[in-house]
Amino acid sequence: MDSEGSKAEYDISVDKVMVPVRDGVGLATDIYRPAVDGKPVTGKFPAILLRTPYDRRSQRFVLEAEYFARRGYVVAVQDCRGRFESEGEFYLLANEGPDGYDTVEWMARQPWSNGSVGTMGTSYMAWVQTALAVLDPPHLKTMIVNQGATNAYASSMRHGGAFEMRWMGWAFSGAASSKEAMADPLVVAAFSRVDIKEWLTRTPIKRGCSPLRLVPSYEQSFFVLLTHGDYDGFWRRPCFPFNEYFD
Repeated sequence: MDSEGSKAEYDISVDKVMVPVRDGVGLATDIYRPAVDGKPVTGKFPAILLRTPYDRRSQRFVLEAEYFARRGYVVAVQDCRGRFESEGEFYLLANEGPDGYDTVEWMARQPWSNGSVGTMGTSYMAWVQTALAVLDPPHLKTMIVNQGATNAYASSMRHGGAFEMRWMGWAFSGAASSKEAMADPLVVAAFSRVDIKEWLTRTPIKRGCSPLRLVPSYEQSFFVLLTHGDYDGFWRRPCFPFNEYFD
């Protein structure tokens, strides 16, 4: 049951669009709009952005978007660059600041927007928020950042400089669900046999010697983070990290 002051007032209309960002890449985005009798309501509404590498069509994101759209918000749920139906190539956290900034400003220009854009999300979906926030998009009004990091060297990716091996698990799982893997049944089969605990016993892993070699961008992301141990400009840059490390 809805609490007082939080009652569903609308139906929902959903449109799939490709949001263009500054380098011409299109980011697959589902726009949930307040509707009546299946038709979007005319007018301007505040908007909410959720960006994810975990498939914008997942039920958890659909339910969140529907909740807020029924209550008078336009909600955009977007696949991060290179993930699922978005164009481009995915490198862990490398493009989230500019892509998020451009999406916020794109939303503010739409006829259904009143110019106020907020963001929300947990974990990786929190980190993409802090990445775009340091670029200061003019129409960003609020953020709900849950369990997200800001200094990857101090904690999360490294802890006081020591690499957190859980990111090896993330690299394997991310590569397994990548567009590159999904396009090749042999790659899917290779990752289906991965035992992360067993791979942890093989450390240090070398380039080209694990299933990550089958999805080069994910292998490159992992080894950049694994081998970059000094606290220098790579980690200090406000919009983490340097894209040139992932060329």
